[in-house]
Amino acid sequence: MTDPTRIALRGMPTAPRHALLFATLFGLEPGDAMEVTNDHDPSGLSQRLATEHAGRFAWTWLEQGPVDWRFRVDRLPEGIARA
Repeated sequence: MTDPTRIALRGMPTAPRHALLFATLFGLEPGDAMEVTNDHDPSGLSQRLATEHAGRFAWTWLEQGPVDWRFRVDRLPEGIARA
């Protein structure tokens, strides 16, 4: 396991923000993680991961506003599910 990849999305236009976020997210190997700083509530992403990729990622809030929203996403080992 390595240190988490850190990305800051605050202030980025939507298209490059989403491209960077999803490229980083889907590039994670099992056991890897990323920490993200955002300038708005990313709860929609959290719900999307829980729904569309159940058992693949674990989400942990690090800070929930009002200025920054920070979260960590861990890529889980295959076959491991965590709520």
